[in-house]
Amino acid sequence: MCSSDLHASEEPEPPAAAAGRRWGVILQGLPGDAAHARAFRTVCDQLRTWLVESLEFPREQVVALPETAEGAAEQPAPLTAEMIRSTLTDLAAKLQPADTLWVFTVGHGSHDGRRAWFHVAGPDPSDVRSEEHTSELQSPCNLVCRLLLEKK
Repeated sequence: MCSSDLHASEEPEPPAAAAGRRWGVILQGLPGDAAHARAFRTVCDQLRTWLVESLEFPREQVVALPETAEGAAEQPAPLTAEMIRSTLTDLAAKLQPADTLWVFTVGHGSHDGRRAWFHVAGPDPSDVRSEEHTSELQSPCNLVCRLLLEKK
């Protein structure tokens, strides 16, 4: 068959739209004691390894807070709501509509039947007024989990 035998319906399909980038944020809240600090750190390290090695997220697109070297023995300064806000604001400037953001919270929380909190140093982030803090991160079907924050 020569090229002149091709009909319009046989034209090659256009290339698929480029897949977005995948980003991960792993948040370690207040552990409360040394045993929980070790357990939370282990889970955070395992999540990072899973994202990078199994799911092939680019290492530079996986952020763990509070910042610490993977497998580090000492506990870093505790996570705060401001650290979370700052990180999400920085990410919002990098995210494109086709990108996917996965957010994991490792730690303690509470719920009173109406509101939920993730326990960090200082005022705890809650699920109230979420649009005010995360609207720049929203894109259709791409935000796997949205951390909901309340201003101080």
